[in-house]
This record gives sequence, C-alpha cells and structure tokens, in this order.
Amino acid sequence: RCNIHAETTLHCLRDCDFVQTIWKSIGCSEQIFIQGDDSYEWLWYGLRWRARNALCLDSELVPQFSLKMRIMYYAPLLKNCRFNEQETTLPKLVRWNALGGTSMILNVDGSSIGNPRIFGFRGLIRNANGAWVHGFFGNPGVKNILHAELMEI
Repeated sequence: RCNIHAETTLHCLRDCDFVQTIWKSIGCSEQIFIQGDDSYEWLWYGLRWRARNALCLDSELVPQFSLKMRIMYYAPLLKNCRFNEQETTLPKLVRWNALGGTSMILNVDGSSIGNPRIFGFRGLIRNANGAWVHGFFGNPGVKNILHAELMEI
C-alpha cells in the first residue's frame, strides 16, 4: 500500500505511482492506456500479468480458459466493489438511550441468507442505565425469515 490515495481497484492496478512505473517500463506508456477507466479491462491486464509471472517465474502455464473463468468470477465482485466505493466517513458515536425508562430494554437482530436458508439471531438486555445484563445468540438451522424473527423475540 502506498497510503497516498484510496486503495481502490483501479488505484492498485493502474493509478499508483509504483504500478505506473512498472507499466511504463514494459512499454505501456500510451496516455489512452494509462487513462482508461474500464475496470474489467484492468482486471484482464492484471490477471494476464499474473499469468505471465506464473509462467516466467514458476514455469506454470495458466490456460486462457482459466483466465476467462477467473475474469468471469472476479468481474461481478469488482463491479459490486466499484458501486459501493465511497468516501471514508467520520465515525458516528452512538450511545445507549433508555429515554427516561426504569425497566430493562431488549435489543434483537436476526438475519437469513435467502429464504428459506440458514439464519441466525442475537440480542442483548440492558438496564435503564445502559449496563449490560444478558446477551444471547443462536443458529437453530435451516428455517425461513419469519421463524428467525420469532426466535429473536
């Protein structure tokens, strides 16, 4: 990591000063090459570079089909990362607020991977001062989201 700019995918493959020096040293100094912003194209360059290194350094031949399959696997991940890129935000401080109550407060959460699929739940109980009283969690197996929500309670 150079810690000069945000470590985005394109920064790591193209924009980092160190990486640009490498690209230019192997003859890729065209402005259109350096300024392209197609992440898939840069993923292709990166995987080809990795395959070339495997051949030159380890005598390992990476078949074109394997490169294609890796690109098909990584491209959706890369697309998802690009859509989720955002500026680093300042931390938001959150505190317990009993809203003037005098009894226990229950917080629960549950999640499911698909419906029906495996799910889990967790929760905690705090007193009116915000002190932890009891916590719990569970993963009762394959159920549906309604069952997960009911297990929370």
